[in-house]
Amino acid sequence: MEIEERIIRKRSIRSYLQSVPQRWSEIVEHFFYQLGLKIARRPLKWLIGSTVIVLISLSGLYCFRQEKNPVRLWVPQNSDFVHDTEWMFEQFGQGLRMEGMILTANNVLEPEALARLNEITKQVISTQTPDQITWTDVCFKVPVISGIVHRKKRSHQLDNFFDIEPEVQINSTKFEPAVHADSELYCNIVNNLPKACLLNSILDIWEYDTNAILQKTTEEIVKDVNTAKVSPTLGHPLNFTELLGGITKDEKGRIISARAVKTQWAVYINLSEVDMNNYGNDVGTADWATDDVLKWELAYLNVLNKNARLLNNKKDANHTLSLLYEAGRSFGDVTFVTMFGNIDILSIGFILMFFYVLVIFSDYNWVGWRILPSLQSFCIYAAFGVLLTFLFQITFYVAFFSIDARRIENKRNSLLPCIVHENFTQKFISPQEELPAKLITKLYSNVVLTMPGKILIVLITIVTASAGIVGLLQLQQWFDPAWFIPSHSYLSKYINVRRDEYPEHGYEAMILMGDFNYTAEFPKLLNLVDRFTNLSTIQSIHPWPQDFTKFVWDYYRRDLKNTILEDTEFRHYLSKFLFSRNGGKYQRNFRFKGDLTCGENTPAILVTTIDFLFKRFHGPHQWIPAMDDSKQATKDVGIDGFVTVWSEVFSLWVTDKLIAQEVQRNVLLALFCVMGMTGLLIAELQTCFWIFLCVLLTLLNVCGFMYFWGLTIDIASCIGLELGIGLCVDYAAHVAHAFINAASERGSEDRTRRAHVAVRYIGAAVAYGAGSTLLALSMMAFSESYVFHAFLKIFILVILFGLWHGLFLLPVILSTIGPRSLRSHTVPPQSPEKVEDAGDNVTSPLNKETES
Repeated sequence: MEIEERIIRKRSIRSYLQSVPQRWSEIVEHFFYQLGLKIARRPLKWLIGSTVIVLISLSGLYCFRQEKNPVRLWVPQNSDFVHDTEWMFEQFGQGLRMEGMILTANNVLEPEALARLNEITKQVISTQTPDQITWTDVCFKVPVISGIVHRKKRSHQLDNFFDIEPEVQINSTKFEPAVHADSELYCNIVNNLPKACLLNSILDIWEYDTNAILQKTTEEIVKDVNTAKVSPTLGHPLNFTELLGGITKDEKGRIISARAVKTQWAVYINLSEVDMNNYGNDVGTADWATDDVLKWELAYLNVLNKNARLLNNKKDANHTLSLLYEAGRSFGDVTFVTMFGNIDILSIGFILMFFYVLVIFSDYNWVGWRILPSLQSFCIYAAFGVLLTFLFQITFYVAFFSIDARRIENKRNSLLPCIVHENFTQKFISPQEELPAKLITKLYSNVVLTMPGKILIVLITIVTASAGIVGLLQLQQWFDPAWFIPSHSYLSKYINVRRDEYPEHGYEAMILMGDFNYTAEFPKLLNLVDRFTNLSTIQSIHPWPQDFTKFVWDYYRRDLKNTILEDTEFRHYLSKFLFSRNGGKYQRNFRFKGDLTCGENTPAILVTTIDFLFKRFHGPHQWIPAMDDSKQATKDVGIDGFVTVWSEVFSLWVTDKLIAQEVQRNVLLALFCVMGMTGLLIAELQTCFWIFLCVLLTLLNVCGFMYFWGLTIDIASCIGLELGIGLCVDYAAHVAHAFINAASERGSEDRTRRAHVAVRYIGAAVAYGAGSTLLALSMMAFSESYVFHAFLKIFILVILFGLWHGLFLLPVILSTIGPRSLRSHTVPPQSPEKVEDAGDNVTSPLNKETES
């Protein structure tokens, strides 16, 4: 007796657990049925309510602010790069922006080529904006010391000054005016030195004189290039050979020809005046600049564009000159036009989707034709989030269709409701008689749900999943901002030439320091410089601490490596160094708490930088370790203050470093949320598992075939993948839901019949939904934007594999080992030829209401 009671109790518990999915399904369906019934009975009320909610939401636009700062749009906000950039803006206050142009030819070291380059350079220097902004207004200015270097005698006093070198005999050191000369006299000269714009150009060798260039032979020009080490116009050291690309050398290592020559225009940026809300773009790809700089850059680009077209028109066998160029604003300008210039293409896609839905939903007469402005409304509402979209779908959409159904019942014209078609008779066609249902019946009865068909579908799934795994293992994590640039744009051409002719050109970076006692920490600074010098990822470094140490030892015999100076003494030597011939170039690397004045000790140091170049890298596997190693080097020296490494390119490298973690985490979270909601609404564990399997297989194939289609893991693909999860789950969830709600005979589990019923009941709607999505996105194929192309490719993969697993694999699985039906009743016997139509019944509260 006790055993029987236990058996009965176990059976009752099992029966209760088995009934939970059915009861929960009934509760959910009853809720939505009752909600739909209320909306359908009073649709106008719900339409007005929905409209009021929209109007209230629109009031938030008064507080709307569009973010245009690239640091806040494209970079993880918890990254060091964001903090370091904000600190640099606040403390350093200024930046240097390099504009570039490249002249290419068979040999740019010929007099005619350089003369043409000189004329273009002069045009840029003389150009001005409509509001009279010129090159000298925006350029980065440096003192002109060519008079000192060349010992030009401007007065008897200066002549005596440069001829007197008493310390040379005393200390046997090179004469340094900043140290050996009378301080008052020297500073008077320094303070009166003219300043000129910093322009890195090979034309500097001949002081921008076209006649002087044309009078030289190619051999003489080659000799000048190989021997020039100092800028004749500025007096500063300059390696002119770094400006040449596509170099050919002789057996002695001398340059004898070059295919490209680069010119760099240095522009000063006052970071404290940069306001990205005014000067940024809607894409968030604009660089930091002020209004006057942006205006001058536009004039600069216009001049170079005109000259590039002229050279291109003259190009033949005897004229091989080409001009490539870029400006700081170029990337923002090109990407903005590329992305937002294709909005019209997307609009066409939505219009096509609109008419696509009309064709599917409508009867082809004046009464049965349906117009759906709500689709456009939903596209707008989608911006507020999936939740609001869902809420409007179950309120506004149902209410609108209820009103439209009443219009059809009243035989009113779809375009002009005031017109009544008295002779109109609405035709009711059985779903089984429609063409999609007939096609599905033939396909699934004769192919998919047969034993050979099931085996074939499973084999195809295994093959595609295997290919997906192969692609997934080779899928790279990589983002290149050049992908945002159309291949025919001037910026893309410039980037390609720079990459081909200057393959070793590295990435500019700097060590950013502040908030510590430089006198006490100086030995650690020297240690830091040594560490960076020895890093294999560093191409070159310009370390003022080492040059300062050498300066103090040469002229004051103080060893800064092993001696801690008094603060006053340190600042005295630093002032001498920064006004010396070799140390003056480092003035731009310092920010002081006061003004730097010749002849006086420097104020306390606020911020200082050390410039260096990373080597040219070829992927995240190189540049991410390089970034991490450089940052770790700044930590290892143990300086008690703010010390970090900063580069504008870090905004990309940081994203590359974190994107893999972000993709993995976000995809898992999206899967968890989607499957959690699926489990909540379906509440049948086995069904949820099969849906989950289909989603996983879809994601696997999408990621794998992304590799075969030339995509990588980046920001665009990450967003596409996360959106794809919500899309692909629909295909499987609808079919599975229809399967478990398909009625079965009591005591029978005819899974094949129920799978057939499910696909016939919902399959066409699923395919139509996929078709509308694909049609709306198809216009992206005509876009030039990488983002649009990436989205299109990912969504095509999501739709294809989502449909395959939802409409083919899942019915095969469910028809073989699917769960029992949640609806069980007696089905009358049917003749063999009508079995296909007999059980075409997916129960719902509406069915029950009809039956009662």
